[in-house]
Amino acid sequence: MTDNTVPVTTRLASVSGMLTAPVHRDSHEILDAIAQQAMAVVSGSCAAVVASYPTSFVVAASTDESAAPPDSVFMGVASTSVATNAVVVVDDTAEPSTRWAAFASDAVGVGLAAVRAYPIRIDGGPVGAVVVGTEEPWMRTPRDAMSVQVLADLAGAALRLSDDGERRHRSDAVRADAADTADTEFAVGIIAERHGLDIGAAHDVLRGLARRTGSPIVDVARRIAAGGDVVIGSTDREE
Repeated sequence: MTDNTVPVTTRLASVSGMLTAPVHRDSHEILDAIAQQAMAVVSGSCAAVVASYPTSFVVAASTDESAAPPDSVFMGVASTSVATNAVVVVDDTAEPSTRWAAFASDAVGVGLAAVRAYPIRIDGGPVGAVVVGTEEPWMRTPRDAMSVQVLADLAGAALRLSDDGERRHRSDAVRADAADTADTEFAVGIIAERHGLDIGAAHDVLRGLARRTGSPIVDVARRIAAGGDVVIGSTDREE
């Protein structure tokens, strides 16, 4: 059962910490954590990290709930998210749009009332998706959808660290990119918690602070993560 008393920022920070820990963490362990946290932040019933390969899709991690749906349900919506490089939204499987009718029927068959897929990207290109499912229509309960995309971004960093071949020879650069992502998301969580903002608004504030100070976003993020004050100016929030 999901512990809904744990703040979303704490959940995001736990994954960020795994990516930047001085002791190497296995990428599968990180992806498992991302699936668990994705389910938790939307009060869902299941979640999965689906990786895309040239000829197939693979469920790289999923929640271990006893009622978890078959992998085919996850892969169906994930493949569309990868093909479009966009979030796939099926918020009520009982009343789907024509486009999602076939998929919604499969989801209903395993007890899911809503399913969403958030693209995992590396260098802007889709390489998979984080999929979450709920037992009631999506809009019936407030859900922190932006945090799932943050987790998908962290999944991209984890997948980069697990890649074989040429990327293995660039491990230092890849780990640095992963650290940048983790530092940024950790700072976003601090801003959200201190100022009572959702994750999307906190991202806007971080970008505004970077513009106002003329500094790279990751440098601002690291100052905040190190305990620096966050003073929000009138121009720091995006309209």
